[in-house]
Amino acid sequence: MLIDIQEKLTVLVRQALAAPALGLAEADRQNAVVEFSLSSGFGDIATNAALRLARQLKKPPIEIAGCIAAGMTALLP
Repeated sequence: MLIDIQEKLTVLVRQALAAPALGLAEADRQNAVVEFSLSSGFGDIATNAALRLARQLKKPPIEIAGCIAAGMTALLP
């Protein structure tokens, strides 16, 4: 069941990365993964997509993370 949640969240993150504001190619979006956090101080789940894409997009990671969060929120029922 946890793996199913992880897979669903990975799909949501990848879909959120399709936002026109980010301008990412499909191949770049497919590199995003969601993992269970090893440290409870970082929450239960995490993705390093914003950090990994910051240099490529020439945007601060916090701005990319905001786009991911907004995109995920928009995709939820």
